[in-house]
Amino acid sequence: MPIRLPGELPAIKALHQENITVLPAQRSGLKDLRVLLVNLMPEKETAEVQFSRLLGAGDHVVDLTLTHAPGHHSRTTAQEHLKRFYTPWREVAHQHFDGMIVTGAPVEHLDYDQVDYWPWFEALASWSRSHTHNSLFVCWSGQALLKHHYNIDKADLEQKAFGIDQQEIANQTHALTRGLPKTFSVPVSRRSTIRNVDLQRQPGLKILARSDRSGAYIVDDPLNRATCLFNH
Repeated sequence: MPIRLPGELPAIKALHQENITVLPAQRSGLKDLRVLLVNLMPEKETAEVQFSRLLGAGDHVVDLTLTHAPGHHSRTTAQEHLKRFYTPWREVAHQHFDGMIVTGAPVEHLDYDQVDYWPWFEALASWSRSHTHNSLFVCWSGQALLKHHYNIDKADLEQKAFGIDQQEIANQTHALTRGLPKTFSVPVSRRSTIRNVDLQRQPGLKILARSDRSGAYIVDDPLNRATCLFNH
C-alpha cells in the first residue's frame, strides 16, 4: 500500500526505486492511518527510509508525520532538513495519532538522567497514552519507556550482544506473534538488557519473544497501549 510523506523528503526517491508508492503530502480522507515517527537516531535520513519502507509495505495508507526531540542539537543531520520536513514538537503535542513509533538512540551507555532530552521523553511517554491509539518503542526507547512507567532499569550484559540471535516466541496466542514460527532469527546489537525477573514482577507486562543470550526481545505493555522492541 502507499505511504504519505512530507513533500520532497529525500526518502521518497529511495522508496520509488523499491516500487513503493508515495502519495502527495495532502491527506486523502478517513482511510489514512496517521502515524507519528519520533526520530531519535543521529542519521535521521537513513531511519526515515527504513521505517517508511516498512510502513509502506503494510495494508493501509499511512500518513507519516516526522518529529524529533526539541532542544537536542543533531550533529549528523542538517538543520535545514529538520526545519523543512520535521514538525516541531510544540505543534505535534496538540494532535492525535493512530500510532506512534519512537526510534532507538545511541545513548545506551548513559544513565537516563544524563540524556539531555530525558525530561521531554518522560513527558512523551505519558502523552502517548492519551494522544495515540498504540505506540511502538524501539531499542533504547523501549528500555526508557519501562524505566518511566515501571522504574525498571536496564542491566549491562557481560559482553555486547552482536550478530544474529535465535528468538523464541513466549506467547503464541498474542495478536503480535500469532502465526509466527516458534523460533526466528533477529539481528542484535546492544550492550544491555532488561532482566526477566524485573519484567515478571510487573503482572501487566507480557514477554512475547526472547532469547537466551540477549534476553527479552518483544514486551507488550497493554496498560499503556505500547509495545517495546529491543532488537532491530
